[in-house]
Amino acid sequence: MIRSKAYLANGLLIALSLTPPSVVKAQVFDTNLLVNGDAEGGAGSTDGSVVQSIPGWTAANGSFTVVNYGAVSGGEPFPAPGDPGPPARGINFFTGGPANASSSATQALDLSAFALYIDTGRQPFKLSGYFGGWLSQEDNATLTATFQTGNGTPITSASIGGVSAGDRGGVTGLLFRQTNVIPPIGTREVVFLLQMTRTEGSYNDGYADNLSFSALAPPSVAVTAPSDGSPVWACTTFTIAANASASGRSITNVVIVMNGTNKLRNTSFPPGLAGASVTA
Repeated sequence: MIRSKAYLANGLLIALSLTPPSVVKAQVFDTNLLVNGDAEGGAGSTDGSVVQSIPGWTAANGSFTVVNYGAVSGGEPFPAPGDPGPPARGINFFTGGPANASSSATQALDLSAFALYIDTGRQPFKLSGYFGGWLSQEDNATLTATFQTGNGTPITSASIGGVSAGDRGGVTGLLFRQTNVIPPIGTREVVFLLQMTRTEGSYNDGYADNLSFSALAPPSVAVTAPSDGSPVWACTTFTIAANASASGRSITNVVIVMNGTNKLRNTSFPPGLAGASVTA
């Protein structure tokens, strides 16, 4: 928890304010915001031939479906529980489905709750998932996030996936991919497109699983000195120490603000301040 501390000494109010906007509850950070990103929200096909209804996703074209790990179609096995893929996998994974060269599904997510963070131009989100295909074929899957304004105008996009047969070493399975992206100022919605592409054969063997999109938590700063309740006298020099951390990122600097004035910027001791002195 980021702290804000204030002391009254000889009539002088000294405040250390280190609190960012607090509109979004802490529990929404570092949490997967995608609905049914692990393909476990409904039943999966036991042989790949049935096009299943997939909760949370809207099928856009083709025969986009969900299949059980270990399913077999015409004597040919789909990815098995022991093949490369998510270590904490469930029963199902997404696939392109039967008899089509291109299939896809979409999902839209409202980001307006993050507006104050996004409009700083510095709020990162993490996009990740597992993607793959069958043996030496180049069928593949990609996940694209398109960031839009509140009226649906696209601003920018980011994509992951596209795992090739070479990446997989010619082995059936799924590999992990991820990227961090900072949505442009004004972003209020993101639309996800999960695209499966067939390059050969009859079945669209683009595979995906454990898809995730999460807002990385804002940096956390804890003032360790002066201690809570300690008096700080006007016109004296005192030491400030603070520890800072950020989920999945590095801290480049810490700024101490007193009475609205930047009193100290430290870049020498990431991720915190050590033995920095200021005058009240």
